[in-house]
Amino acid sequence: MKNFSSMKVYFRAVSLLISLAMVLAAIAYLHGGSFRTLIESKSREWGFGGAGEHALIVTKSTSFRLCRTRIDSIEWSNHVRIFEDKTGTKAKWMSQASSSANARELDYLDIEKWFGINCEVRVRPWPEANQSRLAKQIDFVVFHFVDGTTSHIKRTLDAGFLFDQSFFKSTELANSLSELYQLGSIDLPEPRPESH
Repeated sequence: MKNFSSMKVYFRAVSLLISLAMVLAAIAYLHGGSFRTLIESKSREWGFGGAGEHALIVTKSTSFRLCRTRIDSIEWSNHVRIFEDKTGTKAKWMSQASSSANARELDYLDIEKWFGINCEVRVRPWPEANQSRLAKQIDFVVFHFVDGTTSHIKRTLDAGFLFDQSFFKSTELANSLSELYQLGSIDLPEPRPESH
């Protein structure tokens, strides 16, 4: 009887480990990559990842989630920002061309709709990415989240993107950021990477 009891415990432990492995494999598959990619992206999200030469190059078309939680503000490299103002009785989305300029109220539903459509974007591989291109990153947009964290979207001179330590090409991301900039009714031209 004692032998049967220890076999039962052993069987349960093995079953739980197999179930855990299957769940992790399913998460990695749904995340759009391998288990290694999932672990690397989660470790970066939790603050353990490197930068620069340790960046991943996307190897297959997939989607990236830009909004890991609610966005509080977005700031472009030319100091234009779109932010949520929660003072008063209702929240408002505002745009501001610089820290000294007056803020302008935006259509709240237009901005919320943009987030609903564009928080996840399609990206494609960038096989031409190499260390010299990766070294020429230019800050482009910073997302500030309500939990106090930030995500930087950097752009290279040849229209590649770096987001959460992954390099890729994405016309969808370029177009959606342009659309958001235009929704902000900013009079300044949209920032673009230029060679110096």
